[in-house]
Amino acid sequence: MKKNILILFTFVVVSTIAHGQLRFTGFSPSLYYTYGDYSNGNSSNSIAGYGTIAINNFDYFSLGIEKLSIDNSSWTYDQYNLSAGFLKNIYPFYISANYMHVNGKFSRKDFFYEYNDYMNIYNIGLTYNYHRIFLSGIFSYADLNGYKPVVNRQYEIRFTLLAADYFTLNLKPAHTNLSDGRRLFSMSGSITYYPFKNFTVLISGFIGERAYYFNNQLLTVFNQDETQKSMYELKLKYKLSNKLQASGSYQRTEFNSYEINYYILGLKAFF
Repeated sequence: MKKNILILFTFVVVSTIAHGQLRFTGFSPSLYYTYGDYSNGNSSNSIAGYGTIAINNFDYFSLGIEKLSIDNSSWTYDQYNLSAGFLKNIYPFYISANYMHVNGKFSRKDFFYEYNDYMNIYNIGLTYNYHRIFLSGIFSYADLNGYKPVVNRQYEIRFTLLAADYFTLNLKPAHTNLSDGRRLFSMSGSITYYPFKNFTVLISGFIGERAYYFNNQLLTVFNQDETQKSMYELKLKYKLSNKLQASGSYQRTEFNSYEINYYILGLKAFF
């Protein structure tokens, strides 16, 4: 399966180059800081940077890197995420292909013990656009090796309605199939509202259960083994100028034995 996804990723990139002159028509770098406050006493800090290149005004190529550190009184965990994504526009269809590599290191503080783990995530998606409606089918395959080897297959359907110029609705049922026997179902949704020029309000969340959830739009992953039971988020974005946008968000998520409050600040530029 992962070979098939890599073949598709290569195909959409090569087809973009082959069908005409390659022109870079835009660039959007972004930087995010995230602080995590855990109910079990842990804390985390994350710095993530992304860059998206517009190709011929239709296709998009993205790269991302993230450094995450989780601190406990007895141990630390450091993780690096590297991601790449491509979106091919063959209107009214859109083909997306994404890849993420996760590399983590666990270390005890009170005695010498450490281990490394890594995960590769392969993701493909197909979207159909009809007027103000977007319908997507998305599949992700994750292979985790380390303290607990796990294979995760994630199936999603996304429905997006551009209800008005100032209002967007998104619904996404998902099924997660893990090699450890868990079969998880969830329903996520979001509302995006533009109350006035340059200002955006996003409310999102999910109910149900999921694990190792990969978001193919944001190129992020919840790399926790415990089953995730809920999440909700409030995000505010304000365009400071034609070239710069600031964002801030609060996110709360619940797992089987603990909860996490995330506080996120971001900057995004447009060139």
